[in-house]
Amino acid sequence: MSKSASLNRMNNKIDSLKEEIGQAKANKRGGKITESDYDDRSDVDQYHRRIEQLEADLKRRQESYIRRERAYKTRVEELEEELHKMKAGKSSWMQGDSQMQTVRAMHAQILNNVGQVQDRTARILQEQERDLLRAFRARLFDVQTELEKEKNKVSLDT
Repeated sequence: MSKSASLNRMNNKIDSLKEEIGQAKANKRGGKITESDYDDRSDVDQYHRRIEQLEADLKRRQESYIRRERAYKTRVEELEEELHKMKAGKSSWMQGDSQMQTVRAMHAQILNNVGQVQDRTARILQEQERDLLRAFRARLFDVQTELEKEKNKVSLDT
């Protein structure tokens, strides 16, 4: 619950208590509220004490919420720091380990080789594609020339 919500509730409670005072006095005098209605010290003092109690309760609750929030924030910071230390501790052994350095070097070399293989494969595929296209065009040219010969033969026969 937020501080402003608590404060709003308390203010609404104060306003409703003041309204109750006015309504109680109006009922005693036949429905009309006058300034003298608020002069009855016993009721007014009682309501003022109630208002002061509510305000004191609000202040106490707000202070309690603030204390708890500070404690929670402190605890969260401590836990985050502990987590960071644990993460660093789990991987710190790898930094000085010679076998791990060898593994890292091999990993880098493997990635480099994979990149080279991919480049070579792409070039080979492009060359094959060009060769297939050349063969297709050559065959297409042969078929076209045969077609022309057949057309010429048919036109000579007729």
